[in-house]
Amino acid sequence: MYFNFFKARERRVSSPFFFFIVLIIFGFLFLIPNISAKQIGSVDSLNGFIIEPVFKDVIRQNQPHEFEVHVFNVSNGVPITSGITCYMHLYGERGNHLYIGEDATVAHLFDYAFDLSAGNFTELGIYQAKFQCNDSSLGGAVEMDFHVTETGTGEVEYFWVLIIAMLIAYGLIIFGESRNEFPPIIIGAMLLLILALYIWVNGIGSFEESNLISQLIAGATFVVGASLIIQTLKEMN
Repeated sequence: MYFNFFKARERRVSSPFFFFIVLIIFGFLFLIPNISAKQIGSVDSLNGFIIEPVFKDVIRQNQPHEFEVHVFNVSNGVPITSGITCYMHLYGERGNHLYIGEDATVAHLFDYAFDLSAGNFTELGIYQAKFQCNDSSLGGAVEMDFHVTETGTGEVEYFWVLIIAMLIAYGLIIFGESRNEFPPIIIGAMLLLILALYIWVNGIGSFEESNLISQLIAGATFVVGASLIIQTLKEMN
């Protein structure tokens, strides 16, 4: 068997079903939403305040987080560090109102800060924070969407690493098919099994729909990898 492993095979016919499963896997991968955040401001173009949050796209689940905003006069850009009150409202994944707070005293020279406990970030998904600052006559507001994930990091970079790893695995398999050689197919199939187990345990997206897609991808990838290994081992004997 050791010598057969490195011998070219006499015959191997690629199954159309194999390539169909591969297309399904990559199709599901691109259905997973990538993490991005948006910031929307509201202020009079000539009068009022510009509010600039310390912006972060992703926050870790079940961890406390401090939000800060800087406030500037829209007419001249001068920082405003006294004489105003800033408010924050936090809304969860289901649109539920989680937090309301206010701060009228700056810290670190310019920060109006809101210290939120871990209990505000128990659910995964998209959250929205609204900030408004005003004195007796002028004001401004801004809102930002962000994501709460298990790790506190976005999936965009991980998503493309996963795509590259799968392309390498399927590239090895296709190379082995074209050259009628066992080693590239076995290595590619084993890489698929590792990727399938990793996706099953860690998932890809942070939301319920993404987790379901992740499980489907993991299952299909495992089936392809295991089937290739079994079929190739049979042909080696």
